[in-house]
Amino acid sequence: MADDESTARALSGSCLCGRVRLEVRGDLGPADACHCVQCRKQSGHYFASANVPRDALTVTGREHLSWHQSSAAIRRGFCSTCGSFLFWDPPAKDWIAVALGAFDTPTPALSEEVEP
Repeated sequence: MADDESTARALSGSCLCGRVRLEVRGDLGPADACHCVQCRKQSGHYFASANVPRDALTVTGREHLSWHQSSAAIRRGFCSTCGSFLFWDPPAKDWIAVALGAFDTPTPALSEEVEP
């Protein structure tokens, strides 16, 4: 994909109730599925996400976004109204992990890897 096409791509998503909305401009990083104890306890399974540069992410409805400091280096973002898990955030890094399930459409990070 050409650079101008990559920067023009935008993926949007939200929590279950729609109070927190997000948009990612550009390509997603590779899909990741974590099954550590904390991710399993938070989600009931594993947490699937993609790392996104912070400057590529726009969040609206931040007043409905809550954070849980799950360790000294990581906080987890979720909708305070419906409880949807949205972010895995290492604040010291220049990226944030966005839950793949929050996107409105299938994500290229997953769908482009699957051959028919």
